Amino acid sequence: LSQTELLIGKNDLAVEGALSNYLGYLLKGQTLKGSLGLTSSYLNLNDFMGGTSTEGNAPEETAAGEKEPSEAEADSTAGASSGAGSVIEVPRNIDFQMTTALKKVLFDQMTLEDIQGKLAVQGGTVDMQGLSLKTMGGTVRLNGSYSTAKSVKQPEMSGAFQLDGLSFSQAYKELNVIRSLAPIFEKLQGNFSGSMNLSMVLDETLSPVTESMNGGGTLSTKDVNLSDIGILKKVATACNRTDLLAQNVKDLDIHFNLVNGKLITEPFTIRLGDKYSLKLEGTTSLDKAIDYTGTIALPGGENSLLSSVNLKIGGTFSSPKISVDTK
Repeated sequence: LSQTELLIGKNDLAVEGALSNYLGYLLKGQTLKGSLGLTSSYLNLNDFMGGTSTEGNAPEETAAGEKEPSEAEADSTAGASSGAGSVIEVPRNIDFQMTTALKKVLFDQMTLEDIQGKLAVQGGTVDMQGLSLKTMGGTVRLNGSYSTAKSVKQPEMSGAFQLDGLSFSQAYKELNVIRSLAPIFEKLQGNFSGSMNLSMVLDETLSPVTESMNGGGTLSTKDVNLSDIGILKKVATACNRTDLLAQNVKDLDIHFNLVNGKLITEPFTIRLGDKYSLKLEGTTSLDKAIDYTGTIALPGGENSLLSSVNLKIGGTFSSPKISVDTK
């Protein structure tokens, strides 16, 4: 293939490279092998994410009066579309080695730009090797895989991610996993960096099955404002320190683990300006319940009777419950 160009709707693709065993693939369903270079200026993956759902519709009758198989019956084949019409199946009989240079890719609610790296497609699995891309105001580098080899309805995904300068608010808007496990991102103004290792099962809409998520990583930010965070407002009220809300966070570093969808944060310190220091550790559960304990150091000088306060934070991010021990 030399400068082969395709236009599918608004999606453009250009392919160069070589294919082998194409006759066996076409006539006998054998494995098609290839070494390809793939480029595109615009690729909307949502256009290729399955068909229209037939859920709730009665099976249609054929000309012979026989009913077509229901969706559940038809889905027994490997290529059947999911009820939500969203899973992208990786063909088992394709063995491709590809280099990619994709200018703009749309996927679910995400916009990905300047994607470069290598893809290996084999046996129903896509391996991503040294992939780099721009998204959510920053850059992401990753090595990982996406596979429908075991189940078309429940694809498996895993990866090691390096994140640099991503927007908190954009991550909340574009990623289901953030909305589930870190809804606090919605109110944060600023950017974050870090690294993550994740493995998970996806459902038929390509959303993570939360209880299948395992991994861990780090998150850091240099300057973020927490004044609009409900939890901090309640902490400020409980400690009678309203000026706490006017402080910006500096040099926040968090280490976390994901165990069957439960987010566990190791002890970390939030430095609020030059006056306050809040130490916390705890968990966020599948039902979005939070359970954090910690202490907040309060300024007051040598004559202050109260230099630190023990805190317990429960409830949820949207409806936190703060208890204070001032003994």
